[in-house]
Amino acid sequence: HPRGNHVLKETAKRLHEFSLDKGYVARTGPGQFTIVLSREDADIREVIGQIQDLFALPIELDNETIRIAISIGVASYPRDAKEAPELMSCARKALSEAKTRGEGQIEFYSKDLFKKSYYLVRIKKELETAIERHQFVLFYQPKINVKKQKIAGFEALIRWMHPQKGLVPPGQFIPTLESTGLIIEAGRWVIEEACRHFNETFASLSEDIAISFNVSVRQFKDKAFPSDLIGLVQEYGVNPYRLWLEVTETALMADEKRAISKLEALRDFGIGISIDDFGTGYSSLCYLKKIPASCLKIDMSFVRGLPGNREDIAIVKAIISLAKGLGKRTVAEGVETKEQLAVLSAMGVDEVQGYYFSKPMPLREATSYLLQYNQEKYF
Repeated sequence: HPRGNHVLKETAKRLHEFSLDKGYVARTGPGQFTIVLSREDADIREVIGQIQDLFALPIELDNETIRIAISIGVASYPRDAKEAPELMSCARKALSEAKTRGEGQIEFYSKDLFKKSYYLVRIKKELETAIERHQFVLFYQPKINVKKQKIAGFEALIRWMHPQKGLVPPGQFIPTLESTGLIIEAGRWVIEEACRHFNETFASLSEDIAISFNVSVRQFKDKAFPSDLIGLVQEYGVNPYRLWLEVTETALMADEKRAISKLEALRDFGIGISIDDFGTGYSSLCYLKKIPASCLKIDMSFVRGLPGNREDIAIVKAIISLAKGLGKRTVAEGVETKEQLAVLSAMGVDEVQGYYFSKPMPLREATSYLLQYNQEKYF
């Protein structure tokens, strides 16, 4: 893989030049480097900041911009361990925890990480069993067209129905799916199940309902994506124009050229593209102009402060204005009150979703909600 080799060489070069007067650097695993600081008086947090600065600049390759997202695990001698093998083990555990929390994270080793490490091993096995025994289920949360005051569609969300624990909150298992790579298989199941539900249920109930689903960073980077997604849609005979893919800014930033190519393939096939959690990532306006997305999803962190927070009002207004100027639609998530709905409607948002309308619900309840929806209850 010439591109991957180029990235590794450039990474090694930057780290080597950085560590010349500070210690030693070595490649100790696939995409993994270890830095040993030889100075006892080194300010570790300052060093971490310098390492992050090293990779703030993207790598240029054949007119392509590649951004590197790094995770850092830290272990200290003699506090964490007195022998080199044990110290390396502590650093690896810290790195594993950092990766679990997402790209660009930093984790310092602590004794609590040993317990977390044991927990991760156990929950990974349980998740593998969940995939094998079909313990995952899809819940659906409605999206409402503000102007028409009608249901525009549903977002499909994965849930885990544990045989002993019952319904497990997504925050307790999705990060582990992501960090272990199981998210690729689970994500494929979400798409397939959503297509099946659409064909068997939603398509016959409404000609306008669209289904959206999330694609994680790891799933988006997978080589089989998006051909696997397109293949599933074709296999189930779903109209691609009734499907929306939600992807975060973080997933798009790592490899600009390839990300845009994948999104263009999906757009040309007919699937709508929505930028999820918009405003919380790192994309520039120049980058936004290139992305073939037709919808911006306003993160709930900006909606939560409405209608009283002046800063949130200004940010949401700016996002809606920007979207309209670029010819894109907007969806506000996390709407919990009638007052929030009113101010968003006045600002010109296209769609809303949140607990004010409904929590995510199983397919049967979503079907009933669709059939019994009464706009006068909300507007």
